[in-house]
Amino acid sequence: MLAVNFVNAVCYTNPKTIEYRILRPTYNFDKVLGWLFIYGAFIKYAEINANKAISFAASVNASL
Repeated sequence: MLAVNFVNAVCYTNPKTIEYRILRPTYNFDKVLGWLFIYGAFIKYAEINANKAISFAASVNASL
C-alpha cells in the first residue's frame, strides 16, 4: 500500500513538498524492483515537467 500526503504542497507556502511512503516492508525482490521503477518514473516525470509545474504554481499564486 502506498500513502501520499499532499497537505504541505496544497495548504502551506513553504515547504512545497509531497510525502509518500510504502506502508508494508518487504524483502521480495520483484516488489522492491517494481517500486524502484515506479519511483524512478515519478522522478523522471518531475524532472521533465519541472518548468510546467513552476509556471503553473506561479500563475496560481499570482491569482491569489
